[in-house]
Amino acid sequence: MRYSLSSRFQGVLLGAALGEILGAQCQLVQIKQPPVKPPLRWADVSRWGFSDLAPRDSTVIPAGWGHVAVRLTKGLIQGGSDESWIKEVLDVLGAPVQPSNPEQNPSEQKAASTQSFLQTQSLPIDAGLAIATLPIALFFHADPDQLEQELQQADKLHHRLELSNAVLAIGYAISLALREQLDPAQLIAEIMEELELKRDRSTATPDPSPAQFSFVEQLQFVQTLSQVSLSSAIAQLRHYSRKPEVASDLLEIAIAFHCFLSTPEDFRLSVVRAAQLHKNPQTTCLTAALSGAYNGVSSIPLSWRSALSGDSTYSLLSHLWGVASETELQDLSDQLLAAWSGAFDLAHLLNYPGQTFAIAAPKVIRPD
Repeated sequence: MRYSLSSRFQGVLLGAALGEILGAQCQLVQIKQPPVKPPLRWADVSRWGFSDLAPRDSTVIPAGWGHVAVRLTKGLIQGGSDESWIKEVLDVLGAPVQPSNPEQNPSEQKAASTQSFLQTQSLPIDAGLAIATLPIALFFHADPDQLEQELQQADKLHHRLELSNAVLAIGYAISLALREQLDPAQLIAEIMEELELKRDRSTATPDPSPAQFSFVEQLQFVQTLSQVSLSSAIAQLRHYSRKPEVASDLLEIAIAFHCFLSTPEDFRLSVVRAAQLHKNPQTTCLTAALSGAYNGVSSIPLSWRSALSGDSTYSLLSHLWGVASETELQDLSDQLLAAWSGAFDLAHLLNYPGQTFAIAAPKVIRPD
């Protein structure tokens, strides 16, 4: 293998967290400056990413989907595949718990819980859902059919077929990377083919917003950005995003694909370009997750990782993802890999975080 599964698992989760911090920092700097300014300079983006420019009061940055991703990771570690990861999402986001009704079947109980959540939730169901489902993509990466079944549940939250397609696209790309089958030159075409097959198999009702550009159409648009300069790309992106038929949250995911595929072998370049193009924490987060899956944790700049020990970035990691340190996030990724591989004594592994254990994939010959 080009990179170990452990390196790729860590690359996804740690990369996503660092990408979101970078996007949040750059977004804060932009808020402090005049609304109309030239494109961000390369040196500025790199400096802003992990400097002391973030305020000590990190509550100005809303916490959200990183917490859900960590919660789902812990749930998968402790019990494997739950009945529905949607229940974890509802629980983390503060949805009221519905009393059990023995006369309702499980699907009706889930629908009632989801409906109650949608009436009271404050965190919008948007591109962040792709961040929340990163552990699902990791855990089910070896079985694309099962992965699709799991990720199709995203449509149950908001009945948005296109958002479900975008979430599935992220999961599909990560699955390909972990199975050593991701070809950057063919990825967009493969995603389009996969979504077309999904549409043929689906019996769901049509998307309630047919006037909006589909996720595939947004992918096709961002592909054209690779043929122009950065300043021209930003200008085209601003013009495109103002169109009423463009769903901004889907565009965030499409841009993440573009930024990763424009420089697939360079984690730092992909993530910084995402910050230059869009300056959105979710875009940089998903770009980093894709690049981390493809290039492994060793591709993440050491200067970025070492900055996690600083006070301001430390607080952002805790605030955005609910973990205290890089080590804790790495331990979670290794434990998730162990749970996926069917570790014999996972309880023992959980009792000794920080230690290195030999973990092999299932159905692989192991030495005595």
